[in-house]
Amino acid sequence: MQITMSRRTLTFIFLIIGLAALVMLVVKVGFRPLLDTLIRFAPAFPLILAIEAGSNLLSTVGWYYSFGPKERPRLTRLQIINFASLPLSGALPTGQAGEVLKGNLLRGSVEPTEIVSSLIIYNYLHVLTTAGIMAIGPVVALFIGGFPPGAALLLGAISVGICAFMAGLGLLMRSRAFERLASLPRRLPIKALRTDALSKWAAELDTRLNSAWKERRGDLWMAGLFLVLGRILAVVEVYAILYYIGFSDSVLITAMVYSGTAMANYVLMALPAREGFLEGSSYVVLEFLGFVGAVGLTLEIVRRLRKIAFQVFGLGVLSYLLRQRGSDSKPGADSAPYGRQSDS
Repeated sequence: MQITMSRRTLTFIFLIIGLAALVMLVVKVGFRPLLDTLIRFAPAFPLILAIEAGSNLLSTVGWYYSFGPKERPRLTRLQIINFASLPLSGALPTGQAGEVLKGNLLRGSVEPTEIVSSLIIYNYLHVLTTAGIMAIGPVVALFIGGFPPGAALLLGAISVGICAFMAGLGLLMRSRAFERLASLPRRLPIKALRTDALSKWAAELDTRLNSAWKERRGDLWMAGLFLVLGRILAVVEVYAILYYIGFSDSVLITAMVYSGTAMANYVLMALPAREGFLEGSSYVVLEFLGFVGAVGLTLEIVRRLRKIAFQVFGLGVLSYLLRQRGSDSKPGADSAPYGRQSDS
């Protein structure tokens, strides 16, 4: 008998396993010490929210410059859409549900291929810049010391490896990879799989991406710059949490903790639900770096609370956008709010 499992069931199973792992960690660390630490940290929580808001804004500006100048939406609209996508960021493996929502909310105001190309450029630069920031701590630690050499070497090697992989991926995209991929079904003897429309759309997407690489390098540098600044604020967030829980005020320790936890986050993105797993991974990362694992648990719980706060806010923003779109779709409604940026 063949047993099939729906995505919802699989997500629920991972959720239960993750929550069980989290409960075991809390029991191991001690509920009371953990609660006392979080209570002491509470006055600093608005600072964490402000840092995350700044990081999100800088990332949105990076996305803004990923669009071609003639197709570029208003920055304020992109920021609203970015906030609205936060509740869906963990709904699917790799966190791409939020990206799908972004594209859907922009549909009708920007050409579909421009939406897709902007998201490809944005996500590509996001991973590349994150890996670059991740590499700084381990590389410095290899020269200064203070950490297990194996830990610094492993984190540094993986970070540099990600950068090299992304560089190779960039070269692949410049070779019109999407058009080649879309043309594969046309080589098969099955007429139903010969999708000329898809090939044409992929060719247009490749043209836009190549145009960005060749003719809009200034825009790409600006997008990368703002994404780097956004990742630096993410490091600042880790510093603030470690400082206010009384663990450390060392910039190097902060960089190493950020590198290890960011790497674990990338690994766990393959899971449909990460509740509990992220906290457990941070516990392991801190012990791997030679520290008390409970610090990692506290760090991730604070970041989890921050994430929940922004997801709740994002739900409100998404609800507003859906109501706005519903009213704009009525006969005679003005679709100006969804229009492109004016030339004035």
